[in-house]
Amino acid sequence: MIAPLADPETLKRAGDKGYLAVFASIAGIPIPKTLVYDPATGLNGPLESLCFPVLVKPVDGTSGQGIQKMETQSDFTLFAGRTKTGRRWVVQEIVGGADVDCSVLCQQGLIVAWTIQRGLLSRSKAYMPPSAIDFIDDETVLAVIAKTMKVLEFEGVANCDLRCDAATGDVRLIEINPRFWGSLYASHLAGVNFPALVLAQTLGLPLPRQTGSRSCQFYFIAGWWSTFVRAPWHWRSYLPYLFRSDLGIRLTDPAPDLARIWAAVKRLTEKCSR
Repeated sequence: MIAPLADPETLKRAGDKGYLAVFASIAGIPIPKTLVYDPATGLNGPLESLCFPVLVKPVDGTSGQGIQKMETQSDFTLFAGRTKTGRRWVVQEIVGGADVDCSVLCQQGLIVAWTIQRGLLSRSKAYMPPSAIDFIDDETVLAVIAKTMKVLEFEGVANCDLRCDAATGDVRLIEINPRFWGSLYASHLAGVNFPALVLAQTLGLPLPRQTGSRSCQFYFIAGWWSTFVRAPWHWRSYLPYLFRSDLGIRLTDPAPDLARIWAAVKRLTEKCSR
């Protein structure tokens, strides 16, 4: 048996930031103003239509990797001059507010399970996922994602990044990752076991509509160092990393971390041998 998935065209439209920007603007889904830059063909619109500063992101980037901030049009012109070949990029206006994630399981475009989370503690490096999250309820966020998934006729799991402006109430979609996400274990602690629901969906069992109604804060052990650097004398701030984090599951199943370490060592060895 194979778990239900969206068709390849839908996965490309959702997972590629460039295709998503074009699709969202046509479908009336709120997103920051965005242009797509292809080194082979240039921008798909006038650069003057954007308000600088902007963020330039690879269309297939993950975890904030490759994101660059451009303060002026001249900065982007220099970037484009250096980027003659290779991957496509989105050039996106910066939207004020806070980052919010909405993780969903969909069936024929309808959301049957979801959790919504916001960042509590930022990492030392810009644009990386937060080192701690807080699960919340937000009907506006859910409405934006429900509309998006319905128009896409999406099937399966996805993690959606949004930007929420508390002053204006505006919510804008930033990107969609049509796959399981790094905070999956946190979603389980918040009350939604997405893998179990996907298994039930695969077996054709009925899926109860549910959300993570449990108030839950979760810490990523990888962010411990950032907390220590900020305030090494505040030992109490380290306690959540012991009791409300992914430390336990990492110790129970170290294989993923060992695989990442091995891959990093292999890349470094190959680089040194050149």
